[in-house]
Amino acid sequence: MSKTLAVILGLAIGIGVTLGTSAFAATNSESNTCDNFEERLEQAVEDGRITQEQADEKKLMKENPEEFRKQKLESAIEDGKITQAEADKIQNWYNSRPTEALEKFNDGEKSGFGFGGKGMGMRMGTGLGQGSSN
Repeated sequence: MSKTLAVILGLAIGIGVTLGTSAFAATNSESNTCDNFEERLEQAVEDGRITQEQADEKKLMKENPEEFRKQKLESAIEDGKITQAEADKIQNWYNSRPTEALEKFNDGEKSGFGFGGKGMGMRMGTGLGQGSSN
């Protein structure tokens, strides 16, 4: 496998994992009783589990994933980790995902593949999130 393909694949997987674990840092505490995402982020910052910068990044990830992905790719280019051509390949790959087929697994809920939601994992979640109590 060429180095370029390995970098592209690694970044694509990294972006997917990052998006899938957006709420993990804010929900990994037993004592967390906050109900909404922003409150959990604020609490995580207050508790020192994440920085305000990390909270702002997670909020952007949730509210505007397209902008978040764009910023991550631009940052990788600026840091010299990838070229603009590689970033374009990643964006093209992302745009060509079979979203309709993937949504059929989801049924409009946080279930299926990835982190959070219902299914197998810690606390009946599909990974490391809180999941469902039923």
